[in-house]
Amino acid sequence: MRERVSPGFQSFVCRRAARNDFVVGLTLAAAVLGITAAIVWRAADRNPPALAVTSPAPVVPPPAAPAEPQGSPVQVRNPFDATEVFEFPAETTETEAREAMTELLLQRARDRRGQGVGIKNAGSRHLARGAADGRPDVFVTRLSGHT
Repeated sequence: MRERVSPGFQSFVCRRAARNDFVVGLTLAAAVLGITAAIVWRAADRNPPALAVTSPAPVVPPPAAPAEPQGSPVQVRNPFDATEVFEFPAETTETEAREAMTELLLQRARDRRGQGVGIKNAGSRHLARGAADGRPDVFVTRLSGHT
């Protein structure tokens, strides 16, 4: 037993559904347009256009290469490890090189002792010295014959 619906009611329902479809479609289109505009506007603020350069930048000559040190580097052998050699710049005297090597070895021993490596309960006979500002650069190398 089906009831028959009047044709006027069916027409009303179809028009109402069509109107709802139109409103929903229009709302979605407006939302997509608004989101796109916001993204583009934000991207434009984030990356402002670069200013045009009106005059060419002056040409700067490349810096001159540093002068090579005269002579060969001063090498001092570690008295406790014959395979370790300390290299100092050529302008360093033999006395300065030995003093710097001694200070480096003492600092290395202090660091090891602070980490718990080495002899326990051994008294230090050397006073801690501050780092000298004029100390030359030192390079530690190993001789190739011993590994």
